[in-house]
Amino acid sequence: MPAGDHNGVAGHSRSRFKRPTTLRIRTKLALMLLIPLLALTGIASVRLADSAQEAASAARIFDMVQLNGDITNVIRALQHERSQAAIQVYRQDMDLSSSTGGLEEAVASSDAFLETLRSTREDFTADDEIIALLELADKPLSRLNVVRDAAEGTLSTVHLTVYNAAVSRLSAVIERSVDLADTADLSRSLRAVSLLTTADESSERLRVLTLELEDGKPLDAAYRPFMALNAARDLALEEYRRISADGHLATTFEYGGLGSQEARPANTFERSVSTSRSNEPMRVDHTALMGAYDARHDATGTVINTLLDQTVERTEVIQDGVFQRVTIEVATVLVTLALAVLIALWLGRSVTLGLRRLRESAHRIATRELPTAVRQVDEHEDLAGLTPEEFADQTTPR
Repeated sequence: MPAGDHNGVAGHSRSRFKRPTTLRIRTKLALMLLIPLLALTGIASVRLADSAQEAASAARIFDMVQLNGDITNVIRALQHERSQAAIQVYRQDMDLSSSTGGLEEAVASSDAFLETLRSTREDFTADDEIIALLELADKPLSRLNVVRDAAEGTLSTVHLTVYNAAVSRLSAVIERSVDLADTADLSRSLRAVSLLTTADESSERLRVLTLELEDGKPLDAAYRPFMALNAARDLALEEYRRISADGHLATTFEYGGLGSQEARPANTFERSVSTSRSNEPMRVDHTALMGAYDARHDATGTVINTLLDQTVERTEVIQDGVFQRVTIEVATVLVTLALAVLIALWLGRSVTLGLRRLRESAHRIATRELPTAVRQVDEHEDLAGLTPEEFADQTTPR
């Protein structure tokens, strides 16, 4: 490019950006008022962005707690269906009144809760890891139909492991929720729900294992898994008692543990196994034990539901508080900006109005009054017919 063209382009570029000294006074005033207004807008935007993130976090926690409630319902339904399926497997070896109707009702209940969970999952986007854990749970859940088809006559112990896998993977979602809670109270409540779910699952698997045992026979191969499940349940309950000891959790156990008096046969049987050897014969009253496990299961479910209800109430209070604060902040920012704009316009108008009057006065003097005065002087008006020099000589003191 020729040098002349280059200089021409540079000159054109410079002409697009006026120097501050060449700006009109009104423009300078507008810029002076605009700068603090922009600063105020920036500060308000940062604050509103933080509040919006907090509101989104509160909404995610609320959705997560609602999801945990649906998962808990599914887990309990699957546990009940598993116990009914186990009775179908072992009913020939024990004196238990059972029919396929109990299993059919359990299957219908499980399907209803699973449908509710599917509906909740469609709208859940709060955490990718929870979504991934739910997808892992889909595999054993999809195999439930195989187990249910086998209930017609080929149901066996191996089919019950499908329920174990499904409950285990759904329980992992509740454990993950503990890490996502953003307050100590919510974390403690969700942790309590997770611990009680673990304890209840151990108890329900002990129920199934008990159905395998024969009255008056030693546990043999069932001894080690029985002890492991019993230890896992005791560990979860001990941790629950520890975190609820400070009084933050409103729900505590009655004296005697979950299920209290009605669950005593199960507690007594588990203590007997714990203090015995694998080759010692054990007295197994299946009817009494099933009633005791039912009582313990129901009592645990009541505590879990109470904790979930309390957690939902806490999340609703937090969510409402955050949304209320965001609303107030938005209204405050809008009112402040509106007042700032009005004040800026008022100040700008008052200043520019004064400048306009000054300009009009200067224009009037320059175009009308000054020429008139000069003409009058030139025409010797108001000088008594004297020339300016003569008038000055006569009026100047000597």
